[in-house]
Amino acid sequence: MTILLVEDDADVRGVLSLMLEGPDRHVVVAANAAEALELASYIAIDVFLVDIVLPGIGGPDLVEQLLGLRPTARVLFMSGWYDHPQFPDVGRDVLQKPFTREQLNTALDGLLRDA
Repeated sequence: MTILLVEDDADVRGVLSLMLEGPDRHVVVAANAAEALELASYIAIDVFLVDIVLPGIGGPDLVEQLLGLRPTARVLFMSGWYDHPQFPDVGRDVLQKPFTREQLNTALDGLLRDA
C-alpha cells in the first residue's frame, strides 16, 4: 500500500512518516498542495492522509484535485483545528490530532476495510 502524507509542519510530517512505515506500507510525503499533486501525478497512491488546514489551498479542496488524478484512492483527513470552518464539512473520515500510532492504524484499517 502506498500512502501519500500531506502535512505542512515538518516535525509532524516526520513523526507521522515514521508512524506510517511498515512492511506492507510505502509512505511518500508532501509539505504542500503543489508537492502532493506532483507526486500523485506519477505515483499510484492507495491512501491520501491529508491535513485539513494547509497553507494556500485547504485539505478538502486539495483532495478533490488529488482524487481527479487517483479516483480509487481512499482518503483520511487529520486536524488539530476542531473549530476550523472546513472541519465539519469534509464529509470524510477525520482523525483528530494528536493521535497515537494505534489510533492511526485503526483508522487506516477501517478505511481500507470499508473499501
